[in-house]
Amino acid sequence: MDLGASAETTREQRERIRRERAQAAAELDVLQAEDEEVEAALQAMTAEVTAQEAALTAAENAVRAAEEELANAQAAENMMIERVTELEGTLRDMAVQEFITGGRLKRQLLEPEGEDLSEWARRNALADFAIGSATVTSNELRQAQEDLMVARQNAERASAEAAQHRNEAEAQLAVVSQARDQQAVFAQRLDDRIESRLAEANHLAALDAHLSAQLAAEQAALAARNRGRRSGGSNRSVGTGNVRLRTVGGITVAEEIADELADLLNQASADGVELGGWGYRDPEDQRRLREAHCPDPESSPSYQCRPPTARTGHSMHERGLAVDFTYNGRTVSSGSPAYTWLRANANRYGFYNLPGEPWHWSTNGN
Repeated sequence: MDLGASAETTREQRERIRRERAQAAAELDVLQAEDEEVEAALQAMTAEVTAQEAALTAAENAVRAAEEELANAQAAENMMIERVTELEGTLRDMAVQEFITGGRLKRQLLEPEGEDLSEWARRNALADFAIGSATVTSNELRQAQEDLMVARQNAERASAEAAQHRNEAEAQLAVVSQARDQQAVFAQRLDDRIESRLAEANHLAALDAHLSAQLAAEQAALAARNRGRRSGGSNRSVGTGNVRLRTVGGITVAEEIADELADLLNQASADGVELGGWGYRDPEDQRRLREAHCPDPESSPSYQCRPPTARTGHSMHERGLAVDFTYNGRTVSSGSPAYTWLRANANRYGFYNLPGEPWHWSTNGN
C-alpha cells in the first residue's frame, strides 16, 4: 500500500470538502437561515480564506526559494564562463608563444646543442614543463566547459521552476482574492441580517413594553377589530412617502397586501385564533433612535452604536410588507397556537416567516 499516495488523497478530500462547504456558505440565504446555519457558514467561509491564504504564503515562499536557487545557478554559470574564458586565454597565449618560437621547444627536446649535456637537460626539463602546463590547461579547459554545460542546464531548470512557481503563486492569489470577495459578500449579507434583527429587536423592546401596559385594553379591543375586519370595515387608504398604507384589523400595512392580511385575520379568527399585531413602521422612528445612539446616524455600523441600533431601510416593516403578530396580547412565540396556525396557513395569503422570529411574517420571509 502506498502510504504517501493515501495521505495525499486524504488531504485532497479534506480540501474538496472544505471548498464545498465554503461554496455552500457563499450560496446561503443569510436572511432566511437559522442562527446555527449562519454560524456554520461563517466558520466555513473563514476556514476557506485561512486555508487559501496559507496556500498563497506557501506559494510565495516557493517562489522566493526558486528565485534564490536561480540566482545561485546563474552565479555558478557566470563563474564557469569566467573560468573557461580565462583558460581559453591561457591556451591562446601558449599557442601564440609556440608559434613565435617556431616550435623550438619541441626541437630542443630532440636536438641537444653542443656538448653541454647539463644545459641540454635543463632546456629539456623546461620544455617538458611548458608542454605539460599546456596539457594541464587544456584538460582544465575541457573540464570547465563540461562544468559550464551543467551550470547552464541547472540555470535553465531553475529558471523554469521559478517561472512555474510564479505562475502557481499568481493563480493562488486569484483563488485567495475570490475567497476574500466571497467572504466580503457574506459579511455584508450577515451585516444586513444583523441590521434587520436589530431593527426588529429595537421595535419589539418598545412593543413589548407597550403591550404589557395595554394588555387589558388590547383584549377588549380584539373582538371589535375582528368584527370590523369580518365585515370589511371602513378602513381608508393613506399615503406616507412612497408607501400607500391601509389599516385592517388594527394593523397598518402597505395597501397592496391589505386584502390578503384581512383574509388571513378573518380565517384565523374563524379557526379560533385571534391575532393582532403591528405592521408598518415609520423610518423616522428608526432615524431618531440612530440620532440618539450612533456617532454618525447616517453611516455608523450598528455595532458602533450604544446600544446597537440598525440603520434605516433594513426592515420590511418600513415598506409596509411585514407584520409582527401578537396573540393574547403578546408577540407570537414558537410554541403558541397562533404560530402553529400561521405556519400551516400564512403562506396561502402570501406571508412567510423569518426563521428564528416566530412573530415576524412578511411577503418574502425577510
